Amino acid sequence: MQAKNNLIEVLIVTHTFGFPDNVESLKLILGNKPIIEDCAQAYLSEVGDKSVGLSGDAGVFSMGYGKLFGIGSGGFIVSGNSKLRLKIIQLSENLATPSALSIVSTRMRNLMLGILHIPFVYNVFTFPLKKLIAKENPDIKKYPETESSMSTAGIRLLVKRFDIHLKFIRRQQENGRLLTSLIDKRFSPLIPSGGSNPNLFLIPLQYENRDAIIGYLAGKGIEAGKHFSNSIRWVQRFGYVYG
Repeated sequence: MQAKNNLIEVLIVTHTFGFPDNVESLKLILGNKPIIEDCAQAYLSEVGDKSVGLSGDAGVFSMGYGKLFGIGSGGFIVSGNSKLRLKIIQLSENLATPSALSIVSTRMRNLMLGILHIPFVYNVFTFPLKKLIAKENPDIKKYPETESSMSTAGIRLLVKRFDIHLKFIRRQQENGRLLTSLIDKRFSPLIPSGGSNPNLFLIPLQYENRDAIIGYLAGKGIEAGKHFSNSIRWVQRFGYVYG
């Protein structure tokens, strides 16, 4: 980082798998250069007594399906930078309002997903069905050309359930720490950096033959998957060059 400092104008820090990076140490290197925290997987992860997203100039969160406490499409941005916060508010006010049809369809989908993820239903029906129809999709998801704001109902749900989310995340962290302590060291589970407290929504393992360990876990009824397996292929579509 120090060697590349002169080439950096803005730094995007990704809290991958919800494991917080040390933004404060990066600020010492970058000085006054803006830092944006990518918190898509790190909702309610913490460093010390501070939630991720609050140390940089902005924290970007995703509440899409597949994320921790996902409530559909959309997300939110937090910022302690007054100028940037004002600009974000101005931009958000120009977003299109979601249609009544999209709001109703999102509510119906949320209801259906909630039913499918009830523990008993998930174990008996959802998980076996996912294994049956699983198909890796290497393509980049196509996003709409015009983004709309999150529905008022979605925002209310997020705010109303915040305290409940905190309660659930504490249990999730306890379970995650227990699982991590039981994992064979050959599989190199990630260890949180000092003072950080990841949400442990995901427990990443590192192993030479990942297909073998995924198959083994699936045979034991434990869900696992390959995250970012197409990352290099994707970024090449945006001009990334090796080196």
